[in-house]
Amino acid sequence: MKSIKPFLALIALPLVLALIAAWQLNRVDARTHAHTDRLAAVQETLVKLDAIGARGDAPLVQVGEQRLPMAEVVSRLEKTESNLQTLLPRLRPMAIAAALAVGLGLLAAGIGAFGLWDTIRATAPRTAAGLLDSLTRLTRRLPRLLAAHAVAMSLSLLAVLVFECMAIWHAGRMSRGEANLFVVVALFALGVLYSLWHLGRQLPALLHMFERTPVPVLGEAVTPQQAPGLWARVHALAERQQALAPDNIVLGITGGFYITASDVHLFPCDTPLTGCTLHVPLPWLGLLDDDEVHAILAHELAHHAGDDIVYTRQLAPLFDSIDRSLLAIAETRIRSHQVQAITLRPAFLLGLHVQERFEHAVGAWRRERELIADAAGVRLTSSAAAASALVRVAALAPGLDDSISRHVGRLFEHDDPEPIEDLPAHLLADLARTPPSLAADAMAVELPHPSDAHPSNGERLAAMGADVEGALLHGLRPVAAAQALQVMDRYVENARSLRARLTSVFLDQFRQEDEAITQTLQALSGSATGETRLHEGARRRGIFGVSLIAMFVLAGAGAGALRLPWLQAGMDDVRALGFQVVGSALLAFGLLLAPFAIRLIRRADLTALQLTPDHFVFANFRAPLAIHHIEDADLRIGGNGLRLRLLLTADAPAPEIVSRAFFAPDATFDRKKRIVNLQLMQLCRDGRKLAADELTDLLGSYLYAGSTRRSLRSGG
Repeated sequence: MKSIKPFLALIALPLVLALIAAWQLNRVDARTHAHTDRLAAVQETLVKLDAIGARGDAPLVQVGEQRLPMAEVVSRLEKTESNLQTLLPRLRPMAIAAALAVGLGLLAAGIGAFGLWDTIRATAPRTAAGLLDSLTRLTRRLPRLLAAHAVAMSLSLLAVLVFECMAIWHAGRMSRGEANLFVVVALFALGVLYSLWHLGRQLPALLHMFERTPVPVLGEAVTPQQAPGLWARVHALAERQQALAPDNIVLGITGGFYITASDVHLFPCDTPLTGCTLHVPLPWLGLLDDDEVHAILAHELAHHAGDDIVYTRQLAPLFDSIDRSLLAIAETRIRSHQVQAITLRPAFLLGLHVQERFEHAVGAWRRERELIADAAGVRLTSSAAAASALVRVAALAPGLDDSISRHVGRLFEHDDPEPIEDLPAHLLADLARTPPSLAADAMAVELPHPSDAHPSNGERLAAMGADVEGALLHGLRPVAAAQALQVMDRYVENARSLRARLTSVFLDQFRQEDEAITQTLQALSGSATGETRLHEGARRRGIFGVSLIAMFVLAGAGAGALRLPWLQAGMDDVRALGFQVVGSALLAFGLLLAPFAIRLIRRADLTALQLTPDHFVFANFRAPLAIHHIEDADLRIGGNGLRLRLLLTADAPAPEIVSRAFFAPDATFDRKKRIVNLQLMQLCRDGRKLAADELTDLLGSYLYAGSTRRSLRSGG
């Protein structure tokens, strides 16, 4: 089912456009032949009449049921000849427009088909080197293909609309229905031109959608001089398993052991790292014994040996770039105008398709390579060491994360908190107070890693052929804080200084984030001291909608009026019937949309949402909604208008809706999901439309300020 959406967007839709254009081409071809045959008949008749006139005869000529003088018949025929000679040249640009639309539609469908085929071919199961080569070429071609597809689609649709404009425009005066229909089609054509302009603005995002971006990592890069013990062990293990040694080793406090060939953005020092980077969480060097550390390091280095080099150095970074590109495109589509969002939709759908195919191609391989990497750790140490390391990480990781959260939380509990100078030592001491325990489902939990999906722990233990009882016994041994600290310090020089720097780096990051949030809250709280009334203010849109609908209604009424005999003069039955069908459809469409346009006018100046320092007041809610009862807020603005969603806390009373007037701004409440919804075209303050950023800041200021004031009142 997931493959159908990209097929529809990339192939089926342009084929539909090509079929419509082919029908147009057939129409203009039939009209050309009919006009040519009629012109030939008229000219032949004129020649005969000229011959009769040259003999001096001026008889009456039978035309239908009338007998008219020859001079009048000749005059009518000459006018018809002139009209046909005027119409025939105008059919040529119509034929060109239809042919262009056919060609561009087929081109777009061909590009889409090639893109899907290329994706399937590039992600077909094969060797690592073959998969890397095909995927690399795919990610280079795909952005250009998607840009070309979007341009071809837009131009094809534009050519179809231009054809219809020229088809309505003909010699002589247009009827009222034809004139109205011409205006409607011309407006659609202008809309397509507008979308092409927006497409030009989005081309940079399309052409760079799969570029690789650095992975953010919090920690400190250590040199062989700063961590000689760690570097020596890593080099020894790499040499023993004929693996490439990493270019960088980063020590952190949180996260797990992992190796990546993606570029790294090391923060908070804002340092870029290239090449292969091994991340080592410092506390685990003390929580694990030597054999367990060796087993884990050997596992990670195994990803940098043999065929795994291809994945670690190339495929994993490529897959990471696809993930981050899709996230960026999704965010752009959410913030964009509807036309831009539609333009980027094929790119987003095909990107999802590439991601899905990639997962399918390497999923089983990735699981297999994890088990192979485990086997490397077993070969260099023992199955007992590798198994106990797995058990110990699963048992201690939850407690370690809880301890880190508690110490970080202490930074913000008091005005003058006790300084933390050695966080790793505090963490080891905390874990020493509680015996390690293993959750019931711990053997099915995946280990933390930024890009890989590991097999379950139970599956990995079985593949190692380890003694599970022995692994549990050794892996669940108590933590001796002093001993663990000594073991950890053996890996680095000037250990106390290094631990202090890591502590400072780690905690300062949270302090900086908290300071930035505090400054933002202070600024926002200062701007949310009074009341603000917001209204939809879409009167102009409503008036424009009513005007456009009036054109539809007039076009429909005008076309329907062709049933009158005096309007059908000179028009064949097929064309008259066609105008009547189109007119009826336009009339029905206009009458269907009329209430929604009138709605925009009626509720334009009515207050839709009133913001106070402590409440959100909705027009159709009996009581104001307290800000402290709002758990989360989501604002989305697109071509369909604005949607504000507020998730209420579990203890919040359910809002009571007192009215649901169609012509008034009304919010809804989903009792099952506890979500308040407000759907409008836009929001204005004092008659001025608020941009997305302005509205987000305004709502955020009241939300944050209200929460902050309540927290201060409660002494939190």
